Formats: sequence, C-alpha cells, structure tokens
Amino acid sequence: MKCKDIISLIEQEAPLFLQESYDNSGLQWGNPENEVEKVLVCLDFTQEALKAAIDNGVQLVISHHPILFEPLKSINTGIGKGAMLFDCIQNNITVYASHTNFDVADNGLNQYLADAFELQNIIGLKNYYNHYNRQLVKHEYSLGRVGNLKEKLKVDEFISLIKQRLDIPNVRVIGKRNNDEIQNVAVFCGSFDGDIEVLKEKKVDALITGDLKYHIALALEEIDILTVDAGHYHTEKPFIKVISDMLKSNFKDVIIIEHYGNDIFSFR
Repeated sequence: MKCKDIISLIEQEAPLFLQESYDNSGLQWGNPENEVEKVLVCLDFTQEALKAAIDNGVQLVISHHPILFEPLKSINTGIGKGAMLFDCIQNNITVYASHTNFDVADNGLNQYLADAFELQNIIGLKNYYNHYNRQLVKHEYSLGRVGNLKEKLKVDEFISLIKQRLDIPNVRVIGKRNNDEIQNVAVFCGSFDGDIEVLKEKKVDALITGDLKYHIALALEEIDILTVDAGHYHTEKPFIKVISDMLKSNFKDVIIIEHYGNDIFSFR
C-alpha cells in the first residue's frame, strides 16, 4: 500500500477542485510513492500530533487544516514548521490535508453535522458553482446544509441537543428568546462565511456554526436567527472519525491512529 492510494481515495470523496481559492489542501510535503502501514488522522498537524506520529511509527498524516497555509519565505529547521518538516523528512512522514474541499463534499463535514442532528429533508444551504467548471463537473455541490428537526424544540432544548451531539460543555448563543421554537436548522462547520441573505431565503430558524465575527453575529441577532457558535474545534473534530472510518473500511491492512488533540480555547 502506498500513500498515493490513500490520497486517491480521499480525493475521490473530496476532489481538490472543490477547495476555496485561499486554501492549500493536498500534499503538504513528503513522497506519495512511499509505502504506508500506519496513518495518523488529526484536525491540526501540531507538534503534539507530530510526536504522536513519530512515537507510533506513522508513514502518513492526514490533517484537516493545512500546515502550509501561507507560503514559506524561508525554512529554519530549528524552529516551528521548519523543524517539523525536518523531523518528518528524518522519519519519512508524508503529510496531506483535506480542508475546505472536505467541508463541501457530499459525505463531508457539513453532511456529518446534518446527520448528527438527524435533520430531515436535507438540502444544500448555498450553491458552490463558482468554484469549479460546471461544464466539466456534472454534479452540484453546496456550502453548508439545511433541514428540519424531527420535532420543534424550545431554544434551551435545542442548545442542550447541540451540547450532547457535539460533546461540548459550552456554546456561544446569539438571538431568540427561550420561548421561541426551532425547527428549520442550518449547519455550517468552521467559520461562517457571513452570507445572511441565504439564511433568510431558506427561512432558517437557527444556525449552528464554529466561528463568528462580531459584526456578522450582530447582523444575525438583528434578524432574529438563533445562532449557536459551537467552536471551530468541535464542529470540525468529526473530520477525524469520518476519515478514519473511510480508511478502515477500504484499507483493512493499514493501522489508523486517531489523534484528537484539544480545543485551543478554554473557559474559566
């Protein structure tokens, strides 16, 4: 089994042409031709994740967020990303990222969130046509998902459901009083792009997302859409399970190691 075989499977599910223009999904460094027996899957390729990869004798790391997000102008192998690159070269570790393309994919993160809340009549929240050539790609992709809860919930009940399904103790909440009812729900993993008009068009009662800028939150409060900021980590952590399950189903002889790390934010 080679790294490129695993990468090929991931790209079948989440083609690289789906990534946002600012993104850098794909091979970060390493050799796709290398043989692989162990794979580590993580949200962020941190120094902690690198240590876990080295300690476990991993040949391939699959992360959600690209470690090479901004171009490197110089490489100092003694500190930061340069040191991590050097350690990977010494330990023959290839690193690959599947980011915004996996958010959009049919069975990617937004679909996982929609399924986690058992939404019904699920449709795409927002068209994604401008990111790829529709003449060549005969398939429609969407940013986010929207669907109906099985039954209407009061605000407090809805927030409790989010905490339970995402295994999170606290969330940030904007808008709507406790006696309002929620049924039509949009999910948007990671950072919400601020397109409030599409929420209004879809008659959304509530939005679950992972990041909000203050002025976007203010605008959402003004139009009375309940918005729950569950945190970037908690809305995208399921990437690890989704990718791991996919690899385990298709590569029986490869050992998959799940590295969850921790949310970088804490509440005191």
